Amino acid sequence: GTFHQMFEGQGAPLDALCLTQDQIEKFVLNHRDHLHPQGYATLFLFKVGENFFVADVRWHVGRRLKVDVNHFSYDNVWNADYRYRVVRPRLALNPSA
Repeated sequence: GTFHQMFEGQGAPLDALCLTQDQIEKFVLNHRDHLHPQGYATLFLFKVGENFFVADVRWHVGRRLKVDVNHFSYDNVWNADYRYRVVRPRLALNPSA
């Protein structure tokens, strides 16, 4: 799917699915074992000003981390065969819903 399909299909406003850049960095440093082990992308949504972006973090040659950033509107279709991981904040449940 596209970034649009992956994130907007979560049933929450995009703003609620964003992590800060600091949160993304801490997650990557503290939870390296949760990054995709075969070097495929682990995706994080974040916002700068009014613009949404997706950080693509992955293991690179020599077990070094590689980070790419794409605009949310990037229309690449990510192949499900690679089982990309999407990280988002835990959202509070609305008991009246």
